[in-house]
Amino acid sequence: MFKSSGLVLRKRERLLAGGLLLTLLLLPAYYWRFTVFGLPTNSIEVLIGLLLLHFLFYVAPRRDWAALSFPYALPVGLMLAGLVVGSAVAVDRYSALGILKGWFVLPLIFGFVVSHCLKKQIISAKQIVLVLAVNVALVSIYVLL
Repeated sequence: MFKSSGLVLRKRERLLAGGLLLTLLLLPAYYWRFTVFGLPTNSIEVLIGLLLLHFLFYVAPRRDWAALSFPYALPVGLMLAGLVVGSAVAVDRYSALGILKGWFVLPLIFGFVVSHCLKKQIISAKQIVLVLAVNVALVSIYVLL
């Protein structure tokens, strides 16, 4: 039983790493916009949401919450509190919440997942740089054509 659970964890780590690198590779797809349940979103936000769900299901069963320590929790929490208050008093709350989601919350979540994966050596910085280099090369080829 323990051997199979180890195999599942390795599979989950591979899926987490693949999802993370796929999200980085598809960063130019930010402009693919659509609606989900009446809420406007884009492909990167959906990928980050799926990555977060997988991350939570990957970490929660292992009860590895101690590894989720975040040294900047207080400043980030204060910033998010200010953003929420600002969104609450904004004239156009719908746009303010969209900006809060797309410019602050999802990038913070993505950065947290990347940080965790780098700490746990699920992915390496070389892999991230390689995927971003491929990303830049593909965009450059597209622009030149």
